[in-house]
Amino acid sequence: WEDNDAHKIAIGMLDSGIASSRAIGVEPIETLYDTQPRFAFDNEGIIESTWNGFKFLEPREIKYASNGVFGVSLVEQYDTEDTLGVLVTDSVFSLHLVYNEAEDLYELDLSKLEGYKSLEGYAKMGGKAQFQLRYDERLQAKRLHTTRLEYFNEVYTETDFDDLNVRAAYQQSYLTGWRFAEKAIIASMMSLTNLVVHVKDLHLEIAATFQAVAVDSFANAVTHPVSRLLQPFIHRSIQATNDNFKLLFDYKASEFSLAPLPNDEQ
Repeated sequence: WEDNDAHKIAIGMLDSGIASSRAIGVEPIETLYDTQPRFAFDNEGIIESTWNGFKFLEPREIKYASNGVFGVSLVEQYDTEDTLGVLVTDSVFSLHLVYNEAEDLYELDLSKLEGYKSLEGYAKMGGKAQFQLRYDERLQAKRLHTTRLEYFNEVYTETDFDDLNVRAAYQQSYLTGWRFAEKAIIASMMSLTNLVVHVKDLHLEIAATFQAVAVDSFANAVTHPVSRLLQPFIHRSIQATNDNFKLLFDYKASEFSLAPLPNDEQ
């Protein structure tokens, strides 16, 4: 991304590949529709298979605007089955929480996503969850603990989290009961963050406004130190936004990178 010439070459290769495929009547992203990849719930195995062939950075490196597999390390650090509770405690996903003062708990409400049609074969987006801030003896600190999950009329409370059948299914790499609900809610939360908060709010609104104001303000003083400080950020933001939007919505990469929704639904 930081190398303009190499970036232009890479985008050109994608453009040529997409154009050639479409010329013979094949939409590249649709070739993935019929695949049903299943992986064992083994973090290291999944990391190895998904990172194979990608040599620009290591999985656990934070580099090139990528957090790598930070989420895996985060969950492993807490050593708990309450993945959702960890994510809303110690990641950007906490921005979706609303504090319920009357009941002294935090709420996550993604029900507004339930009306959207997911890609065929993918779980519908939506769901709700509640959390309480409690002291964790092992961590010697407080964190949010999931106390209630709701997913399309199915409700799970803390008494359900010890369901032996659900645990046995998970050991066989299947999601059932509260675990399925939790993972569907996590996927929905990620989709909302990627598609709305990141792409729409940041790139289309905040970054665009910042760029316009900065360019106008320094139009007659382009060598001003503050202008020179901002120019690389403005340049990269424009580059990322323009090319990423082509990749995401013209080439339809958004269907598997932003949210499990058809391109036109997004």
